[in-house]
Amino acid sequence: TYLDLGQLEKAEETYEKENRILRQVTYRWVKPFDDTQYINSVFDEVESPIFRPKGHLGDLLGDLHRGWFLVLMGPMKRGKTFGLQDIAIDAMMSRKRVAYISLEMKDRHLSPRFYKQIGIFGDIEDDYVFPCFDCCNNQEGTCGKNIRQNKVVYPGSFDSTSSYKPCIACRKIESEKKDFLPTVYHFKASRPKLSLPKTKQELQSFNKMFGKNLLRMASFPAYSATMKDVERALDELEQEEDFIPDVIITDYLSIIAPEFQYKDPRFSIDDVAKAHKRLAGERSALVVTGAQSLGVGRSALNKDMQDESDIGHDAYILGHVDIMIALDQTPDEKENGVWRIGVIEHRWRKFNKRRQVLTLQQLELGQPSIDTEMVYWSGRGRKDDE
Repeated sequence: TYLDLGQLEKAEETYEKENRILRQVTYRWVKPFDDTQYINSVFDEVESPIFRPKGHLGDLLGDLHRGWFLVLMGPMKRGKTFGLQDIAIDAMMSRKRVAYISLEMKDRHLSPRFYKQIGIFGDIEDDYVFPCFDCCNNQEGTCGKNIRQNKVVYPGSFDSTSSYKPCIACRKIESEKKDFLPTVYHFKASRPKLSLPKTKQELQSFNKMFGKNLLRMASFPAYSATMKDVERALDELEQEEDFIPDVIITDYLSIIAPEFQYKDPRFSIDDVAKAHKRLAGERSALVVTGAQSLGVGRSALNKDMQDESDIGHDAYILGHVDIMIALDQTPDEKENGVWRIGVIEHRWRKFNKRRQVLTLQQLELGQPSIDTEMVYWSGRGRKDDE
């Protein structure tokens, strides 16, 4: 404008001022040994994670930090959306802002899942079956400890008429915990139907406890949105509402449309995965997504424990993730309301693929994680504490 007006001195002054600011923002070199302020900022970031997942999942994954890219892997209909939803709720309960971008379900279909989880609501008012932890020694009748909470024979399965009681006494005592071999029993409890008045009441309580203004949700038709669309939506959110998320969730990576069409689909997946990792760095946020696993001949659908080979042609993701976790589940575990969550890759800490978190769930009521226990999966169908 100054140039157009012929005011050359003011134009030069403005240019130099803005150029100094630009250099300050874009200059990338730091002094990690000499700059005290920089050293302090490093430890501030290390000591200030975004949040730590609840229960034993936090023991498995550790603290989650800004700039990280976390992928939740599972075959079709395993519950990836429920897993992503649980991470979102977990972050909000840590008072962190969450942007949830659905690329498959409409927001009006997804929101009731969140309402169900917060209020433990069902589609109808009824008695629902819940899983709870029990000990293998209790069920097999091989425990002779005085602290055992059960004195009758295990009925073989859930029986509301039986006086059998699950026992987790050793689980609560550090010196006895090695004798607790987790398995599952069930009980019934009545839960109300999801309704507008009850939902409003539960949301009011949630907001009072954890704070308001923590969740934003956007949805796109399946296979229609690219990562540029996702970034534009985040820009609009910041511009219109000044909402800058701490956690960004896309549901999910495998159905995001590529920017370019390659002959080899692996390159398209690679581009989308790189864009997620870049998004985490540019937005200084934890970025979380899901990935579909199939493996050779759809083997992931039937395997007890997934591994890197089950990511199939999406394997390029492995080069970009900070953490990849797998949702493992046998048919019997599905019937019993159980997931096993294991680490496939972790950039920042030592991990053992067979060290997993046994997670109890009741998905009819929107509950992906009722309780957790650390187990070591031997591959023989027996879950023994490590």
